[in-house]
Order: sequence, then structure tokens, then C-alpha cells
Amino acid sequence: MPFRSPSPASLDRMFHAGNWSKDRRAARTTAVLLGGIAWRPKSRWPGGWGVRVVVPVLVGWALGVEPGIGQDDPGGELARKIQSQQQRELAASQKLLDELKLTRGQARRLLPILDKAGALYIESYDREAKLLPELHSALTALAAEDRLNRGFTPTVERRAGQLGREEKELREAATEELAELERQAARILTSAQRQAIGLPARGTDKPGLPGDGARSVSGGQPPDDAAELERWRLGVLRAELDALNARKHRQLGRLGRQLLVPAAFESVCRLAGTGLSPTLLEAVEVYQTGRPDSPLQRVQQQREEVRRLRKEINNWNLINGLYLDQDQIQRIVSLYQAAVGDLERPRRLSKAELVELERSIEQLLNPGQLQVLAEYKACLIPPKNLKDPVRVGQANDDSAYERWLERSRRLTGPALDRAIDQVLQQESERLGELSRAERQKRAALLGRTVRRAAAMSDVEFEISKSELAARLTPPDRVGELRAEIERLARALGEPGRLSRFMLNPEFIGQLRQRGEQLVAGPERRSADLAAGPQAENCEKGCAIKPRGAAQKPPER
Repeated sequence: MPFRSPSPASLDRMFHAGNWSKDRRAARTTAVLLGGIAWRPKSRWPGGWGVRVVVPVLVGWALGVEPGIGQDDPGGELARKIQSQQQRELAASQKLLDELKLTRGQARRLLPILDKAGALYIESYDREAKLLPELHSALTALAAEDRLNRGFTPTVERRAGQLGREEKELREAATEELAELERQAARILTSAQRQAIGLPARGTDKPGLPGDGARSVSGGQPPDDAAELERWRLGVLRAELDALNARKHRQLGRLGRQLLVPAAFESVCRLAGTGLSPTLLEAVEVYQTGRPDSPLQRVQQQREEVRRLRKEINNWNLINGLYLDQDQIQRIVSLYQAAVGDLERPRRLSKAELVELERSIEQLLNPGQLQVLAEYKACLIPPKNLKDPVRVGQANDDSAYERWLERSRRLTGPALDRAIDQVLQQESERLGELSRAERQKRAALLGRTVRRAAAMSDVEFEISKSELAARLTPPDRVGELRAEIERLARALGEPGRLSRFMLNPEFIGQLRQRGEQLVAGPERRSADLAAGPQAENCEKGCAIKPRGAAQKPPER
């Protein structure tokens, strides 16, 4: 009879029973039910027992392995992977708590924050488990069309894009809420505790910029040694790029990643001298087993399959955008195989070997293909410069601002103010938040430009709209940084973008598929001529029998 995990309510009763910690046998039973709490007389607290989170002891239950679920996991590889991941997370959480040395009072002040984090974890898991099957289906259809390189069916493209955005919004919303809880938790820490885990001093936190070890944009004083100056500049540019990305995409620090997670809940409650609340118990159970209708192992399988499909689609997008011919594909695969040996089990290349292979392959690409690679961004739906090779190397796309000017030049007063605010909001989501002064300056530029467009006749506007829109298009600082980082890294003997995106077994495998497709030629569908339009007097001597005519059986 398979083991069934207890309900959160029953575990809660066990934790809050008056004599649960005094009864060693009951304590051990609770430890087993939690799948990873080892009891031993380590430190004195109510009941006289200490507790330390270790590894799940009931792997089958802790990983949600029930009859039928493991059938898609030959040899239990996925179960072992999940177990290993949970062990690492438990160890990281315990290490953080060891460094913080929380007092009982601090731990108790953290409990309401942990409750909110637990509820957020449960909600995020449930929503993700519901979304993943639909996303997997949509990406499977998109990958099948991408593989053929004949363009996307509008329905397939629209569905994949919509579900991809839903997944991204779900992830970003959860990160945003957890980041706010992280800031609340950080206020409970002393200056010494903040310093111990790499957080900035109180009052210096900036939204979206984690303080745990993030590199300083200033980079300190440049070295006197000319040989080290370029490497110093590379570090400064990478730090600036990290900061810009952090402004654009909220990032969590160590508190968000290692304290406000189910792996740490039990340890914090132990420090607070209390048991887990019903919400925290449920979060721990979801973390270890998932849900009855969406067990953890099945959800993890879907996560990995979605990641694989995303990688495949990204690879096809780049392959399709490069427009490699058969000879180029054959030579790229040959160079890669000569470097790694067996394509099925390629050996790991050193940095120097990667750089050498990268330079050899670059010599096979024409300038347009090198430009595609330089501008490539991993995404589900390829941008215009990959769909249309004529656009490769062009400046930023100003068409969105042209359309905005067309609409907004006819607005005045509050309606125009709302239109400007909408642009600022969209830009902040895409490029990162602006300071108050930067936002005011940007709003003034938008207002001046749209009023100038409004003063023009329709003919004048059509002639000038491209120039006006170009003034509004923000500079692509991220793109500039990436290009300069790529140049410096290559000059210092580091692998570049070609190595990152193309020199891996998955990409080469798909490139070989494309080579086989080119050898086979385009797929031809046999035409049913009888199904086409028929001549009025198609009788004797006609090669195609009219529809409905009696068909003479073939002669033997």
C-alpha cells in the first residue's frame, strides 16, 4: 500500500499539540512525515529537543513518486535530480541562517513575512502547474513549424506568444512580490547581519538592485598596468550591464532566494520557538510533493520539457535567420566534430580551444550573417531583423513611435498627458525605471515632439514622421554595452557570442537536421488533379477523369 502524506491540518495538530516535542517517538514520526527533519538533542528549547533540516528521508513521498508517475522517469533520474536540488537548497538556507545568527525575537518578527512568502509559493506553483501543459502544447506546435522554416501559422504564433507572455508575467509578478517581502525582512536585520551576507547598509537599498555581492559600476581606480587596463574596463562595462538589467528585471538577493523559501521555513520556526503555521506546512508539502492533481515530479518534467522546447525554438530562430547554405553547414559541423570528437558524447573544450574554433567558424560566415549573430536575442517569436534579412544591421525600429505620433498628434489636454504617461510606463517596463528628473526630461521631449507633429499638415507629417520618431527612440545602451563587451572579451582571448549560441551539441544537432533538409530539397505535395477545376467538355481523350465518372480498374 503506497505511503500517503498527511494533510497540513493533521501536521499542524501534531506540531501544536502540547506534548509533541516531549515525546521522542512522536517527534521522530513528525520528522518522517516532513520527509527531512532530523531530531537530536542539539540545543535546548521548549521540550528539550533540537532540530536540523537535512535531506528528505522518504524519497518516494518527498518527490511525489506515486504509481504511474515514475513510469516516465526511467531509472529514477528525474527523482534523483529533484532530490539533489532540494538538498542544495536546504544546505544554502541553513548556511544563510548560520551566517545571520538570528535572535528569537528576529525570527518571530519574520514569521508573518514567511507566511506571505509561503502563500505566494503555493499560488505560484498552482498557477504554473495549470499553465505548463498549455504552454508545452503551444511550444510543440511552434517548434514544428520553426523546424520547417516556412513561416509561422498566425494562430500558432499568436498562441505561443500569448502563453509565453503569461508565463513571463507570472514569474515577474511573483518576483516583484517576493522582492518586497525581502525588503521587509532586511529591515529586521542588524547592520552586522546585513554586512555578514553582503547587503548594503540601511537606507541605501535601491529597488531592483540586490546588494549581496553585486559588482560596483564604478569598478574602483583603474590599474596603472596597461595590460590590465582593458580587463578592468571589461569588468566595469559588465557591471554597468548588470545594473541596467537589474533595473529592467527585478532580481532577488540572498534573503529572497534562501530565506523566504520553503527550505528555510522549519528552521526559522525552530529559532522562533514555535511550530509551522498551516500556511507554512502547506507550502512545505507543496515544495516536497506538489499537489495530488499536479505532483512535483510531473510538474518538473513539464518544466524541463518547456525549457528544452524553448532552447530548440531559439536555435531554429538563429539557424533560420542566418540562412546558411549547405556547404557552410557541412563545414561548420565538420569543424565542430574535429574539435569535440564524438558528436554524441562531445568532450568539453578549453577556453583557448573554444576561441580557436569560434574564429575558424567566423571565417565561414559573410558580413550579413555575422551581423545577424551580433544582434541575435534568444526569444520565442523572432524579431523583424531575423524574419527579414534586409533589416539586419539597421538602426532601432522607429515604427512604434511613428504610429504613436500619428495617433497622439490629434490629442490635446488630459488625453495627450495620458498618452505620454502610457509611453513612459511602457518604456519603464522595457528599459527600466527612470529617476524623477529623467522621467520629467523624457516627458518634455515627448510633449514637444508630438506638438510639433500636430502643427504640421498631413503631407508634411508623412514626410517628416520618420525623422520625428527617430528623435524619440531611446538609445540602445544595453546593445552598445554588449557590443563593446564582446569586442573587449574577444581581444582578451575570451569566447564570444558565436561560442555561446552555436558551439553546443543541441545547436549542432539541429544544424545537421537543417543540412539534411537542404540535401533532401523542399518537400513536395502530390497534387490531386481530379480535384481541380474540370473542363466543360472533358470526355474522350481527357487525361483526367471528370469527378463522378466511373473509374476503369487498372489492367493486370
